[in-house]
Amino acid sequence: MQVIDGKARLVREDYCDGLGACIGDCPRDAIHVEERESLPYDEYSVIKNIAVQGEETLRLHLDHLEEHGEKELLSVAKRYMDEKGIHIEQGRKPSLRVMQPQGGGCPGSAARVIQPGTAGKNPQSGTKATVSVQSRLRQWPVQLKLLNLAAPCFTDCHLLVAADCVPFASGDFHDRYLKGKSVAIFCPKLDSGLDGYVNKLAEIFIGNTVHSVKVLSMEVPCCKDTGSHH
Repeated sequence: MQVIDGKARLVREDYCDGLGACIGDCPRDAIHVEERESLPYDEYSVIKNIAVQGEETLRLHLDHLEEHGEKELLSVAKRYMDEKGIHIEQGRKPSLRVMQPQGGGCPGSAARVIQPGTAGKNPQSGTKATVSVQSRLRQWPVQLKLLNLAAPCFTDCHLLVAADCVPFASGDFHDRYLKGKSVAIFCPKLDSGLDGYVNKLAEIFIGNTVHSVKVLSMEVPCCKDTGSHH
């Protein structure tokens, strides 16, 4: 996509790999995906376009392909680079100031800095307070892959299903979401055998009395197609 006359325009369908990362990265929620017949993704054309944008952008794109296990696309990219005599040292990460380069990199993997807030400070003096926070975890293990379908925690329960990054991103996770619930966590991006997870959850529902289910996911591309906050 390019900004032409102040508006974002789709200029080459064959540059799109279908990841959908641009949707979550758009600051004005202006990008949407529609399903229709289109030109297939063309890695050779993409790497040709990216090559002129500089070494750091090219390295990010190669690392992106490797990260997602796209070995065939990576071989196409390297074939083009060999043909043009381009040599890039992979694995040497660019400086963090390059957050979202044009034409390459995955916004879901980009480095981001989260500014600390005022949580944990005394509102009167502004000094940091010592607070003891009670854990609301009612069971172990918590990974869906390791859970026993007949575990007592699923008897007459309220179930929380969460992406495993959620507890780190939500400061009030224990009191707001976990309190009084059994929990199952997994990673939609990194875990294998997601179909097996669906079957395992189905068996939990069939074999137990589950009064409610709350699903929490992250607002990043790797979680986007697996659900949303409910």
